[in-house]
Amino acid sequence: MRFAKLFFVLTFVSSSASSQISNFININYRYLTPQFESKKTYGPSSSIGLEYTKSLKSHFYSVDCNYEFGNKINDSLILENITTNNNEVISSDGSFANILLFKRGFFSHFSIGKIVKTGKSKKTGFYPSIGIGYSQSKILIETRNQNIPFLNDEYKKGYDKKRGGFSTKAGIDFRYFNRKNNWQFIVGSELIHSLSKNYRRYFYSDQSFSDNNLKNDLLFSLKFGLIIPINRTNNEKFHYF
Repeated sequence: MRFAKLFFVLTFVSSSASSQISNFININYRYLTPQFESKKTYGPSSSIGLEYTKSLKSHFYSVDCNYEFGNKINDSLILENITTNNNEVISSDGSFANILLFKRGFFSHFSIGKIVKTGKSKKTGFYPSIGIGYSQSKILIETRNQNIPFLNDEYKKGYDKKRGGFSTKAGIDFRYFNRKNNWQFIVGSELIHSLSKNYRRYFYSDQSFSDNNLKNDLLFSLKFGLIIPINRTNNEKFHYF
């Protein structure tokens, strides 16, 4: 409910500003599909994030930060060594435990790109870009306050597959600024590549020490967002509540 209210407020702010801007932020949603190494562990996920953009005459740079979440875990054997023959985990009181697995992570990049104008507005057009940054991901093991001896807070670290590292991305956005009703939005796609290192020394799921090899993680992203102006080229004043 709070997110819906925030989304409505941002939509109202976006629609009340002019297209003649040089600085703006956007709140965006991404649908992410993993490839390469990360596909072995995770299924599709989503992210929400904020991005600040400074646009020049024909180029721009931006900084973004995104929170990733999902409930599709492809590694079905992650808890195999503590499950029964029926694939159940037993809690301390002898009952079957209810365990949920999620993906959690974040990624952030600094990007530079070019503005390819397509409309009457000085800012409407395609925004191809490349960027560098950092990404991190892990499996969140939710036990819902159940007492499971093999899945206390410390033991969970041996199953969560936490890793992260240097990341690059390449993408192209279409950013639309309407002069008449001042409606502004962004749609685009990206490839986010990370060279990730394991952050856990030992994996209980594999009963082995982690290696120091870098993992090739790749995410394909489809993005939609609303653009929120920060300043305009004229002197008209605005008040945001």
